[in-house]
Amino acid sequence: MRRKNKIMAALLACALTAAGTTSALALENEFHGMYRLAAVDSNYLGSQAASYYTYNGSNMFAQDPKTANIREQHPATANFLDQRLRLMYIARVDEELKLVTNFEINSRWGDNNYGAGISGGGAVGADYVNLRTKSAYLDYTFNLVGVPVNSRLGIQPVADSYKGIILDNDAAAAILSSKIGATTLTVGFSRFADNGNLNSYSATTDYTGNGEPTPNTNGNLFGGGLAVTNTNGANGAAYGDVSADFWTLDAKYDINNNVTVGASYYLLYSDIAKKLSSTNATAKYRENVHMLGVNAKGKFGPAQIDGFFVYQIGRTTDRDIYAFAGNLGAKVKAGPGTVKSEFLYMSGDSGTSSGRTSSFAVIGGEAGYTCSGLQILSRDSLVMSRNNAFFYDNNAGMGVVLGVIGYELPLTSRLTANVNAGFGAVESVNSKIVAASGEYLGTEANVSLPFRAKENLTITPRFAYVFLGDFYKNLAANGKTPDNPYLASLLVNFKF
Repeated sequence: MRRKNKIMAALLACALTAAGTTSALALENEFHGMYRLAAVDSNYLGSQAASYYTYNGSNMFAQDPKTANIREQHPATANFLDQRLRLMYIARVDEELKLVTNFEINSRWGDNNYGAGISGGGAVGADYVNLRTKSAYLDYTFNLVGVPVNSRLGIQPVADSYKGIILDNDAAAAILSSKIGATTLTVGFSRFADNGNLNSYSATTDYTGNGEPTPNTNGNLFGGGLAVTNTNGANGAAYGDVSADFWTLDAKYDINNNVTVGASYYLLYSDIAKKLSSTNATAKYRENVHMLGVNAKGKFGPAQIDGFFVYQIGRTTDRDIYAFAGNLGAKVKAGPGTVKSEFLYMSGDSGTSSGRTSSFAVIGGEAGYTCSGLQILSRDSLVMSRNNAFFYDNNAGMGVVLGVIGYELPLTSRLTANVNAGFGAVESVNSKIVAASGEYLGTEANVSLPFRAKENLTITPRFAYVFLGDFYKNLAANGKTPDNPYLASLLVNFKF
């Protein structure tokens, strides 16, 4: 018995010693996430191929005049269920150091099974490989000459300071930020494409098929639309020699507890077209867009107001750029609810000049602006589909004019009513891209009723309808005008 007690004491001592030596390396494990199920009935979203109301990825055009890709007047009604799961794991060493990862699984019920891809597994049998990495970065805060600096290194969410109109998506980046008194400084670097590999931004990215470059496509922004052959060897180039890079510098200053002002300088640079184009080895096909912006937000009595202005100069591969964008948003307490409004202007181009453009350059397919409250005219913040908005990026280089007003009214402690009305238009019609009769895209009215079933579970019925403008007049088959689009959806949203 005495021998057994000695053995137990020795084992306990070893365990305590091991615990003491490893406590400094112990991790705090955090799990967060989101599950969303959307039941949709629509003659717009999921109804036709993306080009019914679209042109090459932007849900706004009914036909392509260059290829006579004309759709029927009456799009079919679609009904489907789509689910999205996001899982975030954070390995936290302490308050200064953590590793952040975020993964995503998407499926549409009945889509496919026993395969692999970016979305699938909704069919009977289900088994599918579609786990996607959204984020994988190191978050480390350190002191530099007595100043705390936060660094984020790796694949992470990257957004501009202008409501995502330039970039709002995931990217591999290095971002450093520090707050000194009332001033916050942030610098960042991201490599969008490397080794001449444009990935999905292929050399065939060209909206018209007739040599008309449109600056909102990454293929053209990075040079893919001009790199007809690969004389230097895209996959044989030294890493970093043939690339597209994005540099950012942001400064924000808190005037007081209610007012903040900011300024930015962004640079989008690509030498892909210059180094890979064989048509003219000496051509100066360098993407070199400088972006200068100011922004502000403040609370003034019952009103919260924010806005920005961004100006772009430089070169978009084969033309000089002089473009700008502006925004004004407001929230005002009115009676038992809140009035909300948004206005966005983005300069466009009619395509009449070959040497310069006034089309505001964005990172095609990776930009956002989901704050409007609209469900069809601009990108929906809840049912996220790349082709779910009339306003998409910069409308194929033709610019944006968008205005919205809405009212949020609490009905009970759990139920809220949101109503919104808005209009959308292109700033300039480019007849080389689409044979539109006018600039007006349409007017949207929508309503949603989010119900908080539990603290982290919300159930939301929604309905949106758009009265099409003269932009779409006579653009369907046989000179007809497309039906007005609608979107009815029921969302179940769980966060943890």
